[in-house]
Amino acid sequence: MPSNIWVVIVGDVDSTSAIEIVKKYMGEVPKAPVPVQQIPLEPPQSGMRVKVETAELQNSYIRMGWRVPGIDSIDKYPLYVVARLVGGGNSSWLWKELVDRQEIAISAGAGFYSSQFPMLFQVGGVTTPGKARQFTEEARRVIYRLVDGEISNDEIEKAKQQIIAEDIFDREKAENQATNYGHFAMLAEVRDSDTFVDNIRSVNIEDIRRVATEYLNDTTLTIARLEPKAVASDAPPEMITLDNGIRLILKENHSSPVVSVSVKIAAGGLREEQREAGLASLDAEMLIKGANGMSGEEIVESFASLGTKYSSQTSKSFVTFNLQSLSENFVKSLDLFLDVLAKPDFPSSEIDKMKQQVEDWIKTEEDDLYKYTSQEALMALFADTPLGYSTNGKVEDVRRIKRQDLVNFHDRHYVGSNMVVAIVGDFYIRELKERL
Repeated sequence: MPSNIWVVIVGDVDSTSAIEIVKKYMGEVPKAPVPVQQIPLEPPQSGMRVKVETAELQNSYIRMGWRVPGIDSIDKYPLYVVARLVGGGNSSWLWKELVDRQEIAISAGAGFYSSQFPMLFQVGGVTTPGKARQFTEEARRVIYRLVDGEISNDEIEKAKQQIIAEDIFDREKAENQATNYGHFAMLAEVRDSDTFVDNIRSVNIEDIRRVATEYLNDTTLTIARLEPKAVASDAPPEMITLDNGIRLILKENHSSPVVSVSVKIAAGGLREEQREAGLASLDAEMLIKGANGMSGEEIVESFASLGTKYSSQTSKSFVTFNLQSLSENFVKSLDLFLDVLAKPDFPSSEIDKMKQQVEDWIKTEEDDLYKYTSQEALMALFADTPLGYSTNGKVEDVRRIKRQDLVNFHDRHYVGSNMVVAIVGDFYIRELKERL
């Protein structure tokens, strides 16, 4: 119906002739009142909403939306600037933080699309499986930097110049001019098209902070995630043998955001030679005292900063190393864990301290009546074998262990064919395979 139609003509035309042509082909359409659009108001939102769906996908797709006003609001101009600042291209906050620095996203961006009715300020991204939750948490931190005032006039000016340049460049094409006029004519006022650049220029830091505080908060946030289908909960674990001989047991369990890793290595006390009592245990204890150029203190602090738990235990048959991590920190925790196991430094400054600690453990065992009598019985049954003495070793043997003994033991026994690694929890087998 004519009352609901705009005809926009831009280009090398005679306006009188153009109007006559429009009348010729459209002038006989009967006039009718503009239809009234009855769109129910969305009920008030009292808190953040999250919706997760699954499908046969390779990656995870995320959309985050904050409720914002429609095109009639003057706040649309600072919202345009915010969208460009935080999510407009490879130099935006979201891209630099989530794609370049943290490497948790394949892509990340933001957008504000004006509408006649209340709309959404959106942040979107694509991640590999298992990182969607982390994406939403980190994206919120980035957006809320605006609320905290972590923004400079230079950053605002850069975003404004990008928007202005894009608008002016687009106007060089008649087609884009027509589209632009039609957009504002349909949704607001035609003149808004010609004043758009001036309105963008007028946006200042106070406008940015104001709209961020008013609209970009958890109360108005809705998150939608489309993620790959997880394996069935009753599916058997997947077992893989790597080229280096390491055997992997992998089991997805997405019931909670936790991943547990248990590594068993055939490097227990039975591998000790004569006069090496306690070498296996001391070797295992020394791994976390320094690895790949990091000090023991740095390793412990790194695990703690990720909320990750690490432990080790030596028995006669094997050594066990355990790791428990939040799924969002699993990759970082696993990388550090593997450095500890595969690239120990055995710092000389820590060896004597650790040997003294092991000696104290042995003496404590001797003070325990039950452990002492049990150990004496084993000594009588298995004299001159590793089964006959404590896993912690003998004091005289521990005292004579040198750094090179630790290095040699690790080189001989911490090899792929001696290792079984079990990983269970909130991770995706496909993604882990790609890393391996």
